[in-house]
Amino acid sequence: MKVLFLTREYPPYSVGGIAKYVFWLSRSLVKLGVKCKVLSIGDPDDGSSDVIYVAPESSLCAKKESIKDNLMILHDIKRMDTIASNFFDTGEFDVLHVVDPYLGPFIRTRSIVTTVHDTSVGELRFMVRNLRTILDIKYSVFFASLGPLLEHLTLKKSKAVIAVDEHVKNELCKSYGMPEGRIRVVANGVAIPNTVSKDTAKKRLGLMANELLIFSACRLIPRKRIDILIKAVRILLEDRVEDFSVVVCGDGPQRHFLLRLADRYGLSSKIRFPGWVSEEELQSYYEAADIFVLTSEYEGFPISLLEALAYGVAPVCSNISPMILTEGVNGLVFASRSSEHLAKKLKLLDYDTQLRLSISEAARELSKKFSWEKVAVETKGIYETLLAGER
Repeated sequence: MKVLFLTREYPPYSVGGIAKYVFWLSRSLVKLGVKCKVLSIGDPDDGSSDVIYVAPESSLCAKKESIKDNLMILHDIKRMDTIASNFFDTGEFDVLHVVDPYLGPFIRTRSIVTTVHDTSVGELRFMVRNLRTILDIKYSVFFASLGPLLEHLTLKKSKAVIAVDEHVKNELCKSYGMPEGRIRVVANGVAIPNTVSKDTAKKRLGLMANELLIFSACRLIPRKRIDILIKAVRILLEDRVEDFSVVVCGDGPQRHFLLRLADRYGLSSKIRFPGWVSEEELQSYYEAADIFVLTSEYEGFPISLLEALAYGVAPVCSNISPMILTEGVNGLVFASRSSEHLAKKLKLLDYDTQLRLSISEAARELSKKFSWEKVAVETKGIYETLLAGER
C-alpha cells in the first residue's frame, strides 16, 4: 500500500499540530509496511526521497500578509492539488491522505481520506467575540467565506473522513451535512519521550531551579485565549503568589496585543513570549515545566496537551472538548474564559507540591493511551476499507 500525504506544513515548516500529526503518523505507518510520501509547502531544496516541498506563492502557509499574497491562496492550492493528482494519474499511489481540508478541492483522484482537526465554522464561532487585530479580522473573513467552501469541496470528494474527536464529528454532520457513516473518530497520538530532570532542563534554558515554571505552547490566535492566562498571572501577583515564571511559546496575529496587555499589567518581566522555538528547545521547555496551561475556547484534539501529559507536566485546562482529564487526578479543569478560576487552580498547584507531583505522574500514565502506533493501526484499517470498497 502506498499513501501520499497532502499537507500545508511539515517539519521544519511547522506552525501547529498538523505538522506533527503527519510526521508521527507517517513514520508509524511505515513500521506497519505502508509506503508513505509527503507533499507539503516549504523550500524545495529541503526535500528528500520521502518529502516533496513546494515553494508557496501566497500566504497559504507563509509569513506573507499583502492583499496579493492572500489572493494567491487558491492558486497555491490548485498547484498542490495538480501535483498530487499527477502522482495518481501515473498510478504511483493507492491513497491520498489530505490532512487539512482546505487542501484537496481540485484533486482528480477519488481515493481520498481527509483528516479534520477543527473546522472554519468552529473557528469562526469563537473568533468573532475575540477580535483584537486587523489580522484577526482578515482571518475571520476567510473562515466565514472561502474556508468553509474549500472544506465542503474536499469533504465531498473524500471517501472517508477522520475526525480527531467526537465533537468535531458532530460539527461535520451538523454544519457540513456529512453522513455520519463516512466519519471515523481517531484521536491524535503522542510519542512518549525520554526526559532529563526539571532542574537540568531549567538550567539549560537559563531558568531558576527553585522557581515554578508555568508553560503554554500554541498559535497566538483568538480562540487560544492567552489573555486569560495573562489576567490570571496578574491575580496571582495581587494575591502575593510570586515564586513562579511564565513562558508562552508560539507566534501569531495576536502576539503584539498580548505583549501590550502584559506590559499594561506590569508583567513583562514575569511572562516571556519567545516566539516560535525549535523542536529541541520546545522539548526543553516541556521538560522544565511544572504546570502546563491550555486556555482555549475551542480545540479539536490538542497535541500540545498530549505532549504536556507525556512529559509529566501537571495540566490545567479549560473545560472544553475533548475533556480527557479527571479533576484532581491527572489534571485540573477551570471554567473557560474565567481568569479568576484559572488563577485559583494555579495557586492550588503552587501551594500543594504533593498534589502537583501526583497529577504529573498520573498525566504521564494517561498519555500512554494515546500512542501513534494505535493511530496508525486505525488509520491503516480505514485505508484498507476504502481500497476494498473500490475493488
